[in-house]
Amino acid sequence: GWLRLSRVGFNLEGDKALVYLDSFRCKSEDFLLYLEKQEGAWIMVNYISLSSLANSSYFGRILFETNRDGNQEIYMVNPDGSDPLNLTKSTAIDFSPTWSPDRNSIAYNSGIGGNAEIFILDLENMRSINITNNPAKDWEPNWSLDGSQIVFFTDRDGFSEIYTLMLDSLATQRLTTSDFYDRQPAWSPNGNQIAFSSDQDGDWEIFLMDKNGMNEINLTNNEVFDLGPAWSPDGSMLVYASKLGDHWEIFSMDIS
Repeated sequence: GWLRLSRVGFNLEGDKALVYLDSFRCKSEDFLLYLEKQEGAWIMVNYISLSSLANSSYFGRILFETNRDGNQEIYMVNPDGSDPLNLTKSTAIDFSPTWSPDRNSIAYNSGIGGNAEIFILDLENMRSINITNNPAKDWEPNWSLDGSQIVFFTDRDGFSEIYTLMLDSLATQRLTTSDFYDRQPAWSPNGNQIAFSSDQDGDWEIFLMDKNGMNEINLTNNEVFDLGPAWSPDGSMLVYASKLGDHWEIFSMDIS
């Protein structure tokens, strides 16, 4: 195919770049391209349609979990707190919601049947499906930017490990293989790396690995607890919580 650029915004930082296009492959859509410089050439490693994101009726709304109705449920609310909507309405405990990239679905945890499973709720028809359906506990889903995969942690192999799940086939791949707790996975915006928390060195640290589980590195490497990594939109920074004495603080780390 061919590429027509009618309006371009370019943000360059080192060997990574974000490119905004208002036409892509002759379609009337806005796209954000994620580029990396490899062997002297700029290569597109991922992209997202901003048009489909903006056209979602749920764009800008906030997901949260609450027990305000007597049971822990997933709610959606406007940024000003108006129009709260109970999305799950189940008798089970529902938690850890996360938006799909197009904002038309959510993934979340539910204790239906007494076991933690990962469900996807289609917000258009309000139908929910169990995508893990495993006797083990599966926790903390996080979407890939292209919406094709979910990363999560599970104890299905005896330890708390991080897996990916392909949404078209429901095939899983184990990424971590330690005898410790690996959890809180967060996919990078370009889709190439996954940040996560692990206690494999004796206390909780923030780690980074490639999307296939290779090249794992300890980013924090200190003597306090570091948890909950989250990416900046351009993928250049991580924010996380660190326990200093008897209180927690939020820190950011430049990983560009």
